[in-house]
Amino acid sequence: MNTKLKVYVAGPYSRKTELKQHAERLRAEGHVITASWLYRPEVDDGGFGDEQKTLAAAEDFVDIKRADAVLNFTEPPGTVNRRGGRHVELGLALAWGKAVVCVGECEHVFHYLSQIVWCGNVEAAASVLGILACAKRGRVTARGEHPAVSAVNALHLHLEQIAVGMTNRVCDAVRAARDDLSKQL
Repeated sequence: MNTKLKVYVAGPYSRKTELKQHAERLRAEGHVITASWLYRPEVDDGGFGDEQKTLAAAEDFVDIKRADAVLNFTEPPGTVNRRGGRHVELGLALAWGKAVVCVGECEHVFHYLSQIVWCGNVEAAASVLGILACAKRGRVTARGEHPAVSAVNALHLHLEQIAVGMTNRVCDAVRAARDDLSKQL
């Protein structure tokens, strides 16, 4: 099985079990999961001492740095969740130029950046990661375009085909990303 992408899965700690299942699905599709936090023993906030928290943060930092993409799960408006590591993880991914794919709804202003690809569900996100993996390997080409441009174009077409239930904002973000990438190359 060919490795596709190194993917860091970010999301609410309260959804750790669910996110681990999504990570295992991606692993079965050939992706490498870099999110070691999903495989740490369960502990409550009181179970981690300062040194353990520092080590966990450092490990997550390295895991995000070595990822090709971050798959970020968000929460619906009004959800009360006092933890927020996923927001830091998203910021690191954006700062380091990682591909960012989000599933859920916008939680803050940074979610409106055009470089984020929004998906209505995990299946669509898995498809996006597959397309990005093809671009990484240089296997998506069309009309002599740079592989990354072809991948974004293919992604755009794919998202339009599965756009049932998706908002126009998602397609607009993909178009903007495609246009931005075309200008950069």
